[in-house]
Amino acid sequence: MDPFLDEQQQSGSGFDIGELWRAFWRRKLLFFVPFLLCLSMAAVVIKTMDPIYASSGQIEVKFDHFRSRLLTDPSQAYGRTRNIGREILNDMNNLLTSPRFLQAAARDIGMDQGAKAHALATTGEEIDDDTAAFRAASRLNRMVRIEGRSQTIYELIVRADNPHEAHQVAKGVMTRFITEY
Repeated sequence: MDPFLDEQQQSGSGFDIGELWRAFWRRKLLFFVPFLLCLSMAAVVIKTMDPIYASSGQIEVKFDHFRSRLLTDPSQAYGRTRNIGREILNDMNNLLTSPRFLQAAARDIGMDQGAKAHALATTGEEIDDDTAAFRAASRLNRMVRIEGRSQTIYELIVRADNPHEAHQVAKGVMTRFITEY
């Protein structure tokens, strides 16, 4: 007879921890096998995964709030106040993902020289400057993103395999981004 079937309650029986433990012990494989399977899969993933480092910098955008109702009021161009943050994030994201900005930032950091060296080491052929800048800009585009933390504070995040590279790229991209934005 299965102890989990609904039976009429006996008065005074209450909660029996021993019965619960015996039921658990009878069905121990239902608990331990999935637990060990998940644990072993997690161990394999952790051991084979490359570490990823992130470096970031915060940008605070300051702008004047106008309370006038004039047509020449620049705050009216964006609509209501809460939409200004979205517009600024959209503008920053457009600048950050533009090919011209990415290629210039990659050249500033020296990633184009790294792309030339990588192409020479893997294929044995030398590539021209424009191809190297394009490859470095593609790699930089995958590494960099910008997120809004509040209406006026934004965070530029760089993810890389090497902590030194993440810091150098974040520093170079942030400097270039501030001068252009």
